[in-house]
Amino acid sequence: LKLFIPAMLNFLIIPLVGAVDVFWVGRMGSAVALAAQGAANQVFQSAFWIISFVPSIIAPVVAKAAASGDTEEVQRATGEAIFVASLVGLFGMLLLTFMQDRALSIVPGSPTATQAGPYIGWRALTFIPAIISTVGFAAFRGTLDVTTPMKITLVSQCINLVLDPILIFGAGTLK
Repeated sequence: LKLFIPAMLNFLIIPLVGAVDVFWVGRMGSAVALAAQGAANQVFQSAFWIISFVPSIIAPVVAKAAASGDTEEVQRATGEAIFVASLVGLFGMLLLTFMQDRALSIVPGSPTATQAGPYIGWRALTFIPAIISTVGFAAFRGTLDVTTPMKITLVSQCINLVLDPILIFGAGTLK
């Protein structure tokens, strides 16, 4: 339970954030904007999980090093994984940035695709931090620390909760 509860909470927070995003985009009153967000998120998530193999590799490597008490190996393996993840993330970001039309071919030539294009372009910029974060979480889990990733996820998603309405609707002179 000491490992299960924080790990479960960490994985529960992420879909709740998606619900918050849908709530705020839904407040725009545009079914097309909501459909565009859904299409762009699906494309991003699919691309992300297809090419983000590094976290699956790093967790057992870190676990093995941590179990033997080799903190230097834990740090080395984690550093290498972050480097490789950065390269993979750059590839994913470039792929989504320069192949938006192809990536959005699930909704070709529609108003949904037109609105999803800019959103996926901005979302593509998050590819590198997202994959580095996933690698970091995997490394933490490899050391049996599931509480730190949960806290990081909670803080980052609280920031998302505050910034969503500001970035969607603007605040003051910020539009």
